Amino acid sequence: MSTKGTFRSRKLRIAPLRVALTLLALCLSLSMSACAALTPEPAWKNAVEGDGPGNLALVDQHFVQVSNLPKSRSGNRSGYEVFGQRYEVLDSAKGFTQTGVASWYGSKFHGRATASGEIYDMHLLTAAHKNLPLPTFARVTRVDNGRSIVVKINDRGPFVGDRIIDLSFGAAAALDMLESGKAEVVVEAISDHDTTPQMASTSTEGSRASVAAAPQQQGYRFVQVGAFSESANAQALIERVDGATGLPAQMDFESTRELYRVMVGPLADSDSVDAALQRLSLSGIQGYEVQKSTHERGVPVQ
Repeated sequence: MSTKGTFRSRKLRIAPLRVALTLLALCLSLSMSACAALTPEPAWKNAVEGDGPGNLALVDQHFVQVSNLPKSRSGNRSGYEVFGQRYEVLDSAKGFTQTGVASWYGSKFHGRATASGEIYDMHLLTAAHKNLPLPTFARVTRVDNGRSIVVKINDRGPFVGDRIIDLSFGAAAALDMLESGKAEVVVEAISDHDTTPQMASTSTEGSRASVAAAPQQQGYRFVQVGAFSESANAQALIERVDGATGLPAQMDFESTRELYRVMVGPLADSDSVDAALQRLSLSGIQGYEVQKSTHERGVPVQ
């Protein structure tokens, strides 16, 4: 009897302790839930959640045509605010250079309008930047391996941590940074929106560059159909022009911006220029710039 009584006594003493521990655990759980409710996920995390890659077979790495395009009607306010932080937009990209971390964005934003108004195609070589005027063409170079590409900056971002530029899926693939997700890069602007009256441009539907009025001076004319940071890409376009149109094309190196330009010509007069533009357009090559001479800004590449 005494043993049984002792057992009951211990059971009565232990029960309140278990209840107290259970109540304590419940309070802690409710407290943590309340804290989570009071501190929601930051807005930038929701913005990038669910993003993903595209189709590598659709990545176009060959036809970024560099030109001093006019600023887009949207995306170029002097300042704007995102996630509670204020950002200022530069008036000019001239001489701009910046070193920092690059990231990339893809399928979540594919098909949506960018800050400049263009539709985002994650397979093209484009990028987003917080401060550069839109659009700006820029060279992006990986610090660790020296790999370099030229992109068209037509969007705003990234608004995450220390990142300075958000590359398209295609641009990230070209820099071999899809798996790592981030890489330290140098960003150098190679356009500045400084168009001369003689080269005033007007946009054409489906074109990634500009159509400029032909110079009126006497002499041979050349139609620029591309500008690249690597000569191999320029050579590929020359072969495409030759195969699709039969027009003479040559490579010209512009030392100021270190670009390999593809020039169709020489063309003797405005009628020859018009005929060449028509043949190029029918072949699907739709970005042009008409110039009087390949020697105006660069040195021909033999």
